[in-house]
This record gives sequence, structure tokens and C-alpha cells, in this order.
Amino acid sequence: MEESRITPKNVLYLLVTTAGYLAYSTFPNMAIVKSVSPTALLLPETLGILTGATIYAFLKDPHSFRQREQYLNITSGLAWGIAGLTYIFAGQGLGVSTAQLFTTVGCIYGTYGGIYILHEKKSRREFTWITFGSILIVLASAVTGFIAQLAVLL
Repeated sequence: MEESRITPKNVLYLLVTTAGYLAYSTFPNMAIVKSVSPTALLLPETLGILTGATIYAFLKDPHSFRQREQYLNITSGLAWGIAGLTYIFAGQGLGVSTAQLFTTVGCIYGTYGGIYILHEKKSRREFTWITFGSILIVLASAVTGFIAQLAVLL
């Protein structure tokens, strides 16, 4: 088991990924791209994500691109691309907060789908915590959606 420690490298990864996630989340609603077609936004966003992931993988293990699994993961990248495109449409059409709710609830599908498709074995305790976390996600999303609707009305 790896020892979990806070290192400067881990903090740097956290800062870079947080900045990237903030940019990704707010991108569809930024003033400079608000009037641009969602399909036109997909290529620059995809290139940004591809570049970031490639740099990360190369820095983590320069030989990772020689592994078969690396290329099998392309299917999950394609699924992420489809999700990203729908997020852009939703972000521009419904607003970022509503689109983010759909994305957040989508992680539940990913969690249970990953367990089922990848045949991951979970103990009863693990599955209980996964279910508890999923319920919290749904409740928090419902509350956030309710507050977002209240803000529109006020």
C-alpha cells in the first residue's frame, strides 16, 4: 500500500488540475465564447484536455505509451468527449450551474457502470459507502438545483 503524504509534487498536481477543471467548467459560459457554436468549442477544449493528459502521462511514466492499456483507454476518452460536447450545449443553453448538476449526477452512472462493466469486486462495506455517497450526490444536486431556481425567481 502506498503511503499518502502531502508533497510539493502532489500540491502542484492539485493546483494545476484545479485550474484546469475551473477553466473547463466555466468555459461554455465565458463571454468570449458565449456566442460561438458549441460544436466549434469542442476542438479547442479537446486539444487542451488531450495535451494536459499527454503531458501528465509522459511525466508520470515516459514508457506508458508503449502499453496496450493506454490505447484501450481511448474508448473512455471518446465517451468523455461526447459528455464534454453535451456539457457545452447544456452550459450554453441552461447555464453552467444546471449543466454542472447533470455532470455531477452522471458520476453515479460512471461509478456503478464501472463496477459492473469492469467486474470490480466490492465488499459489503465498500458498496454501502458507495451507495451512501451516491445518495448524498443526488440530495446535494437537488438542493443546488432548487437554490439555482430560487435565484432565478428572485
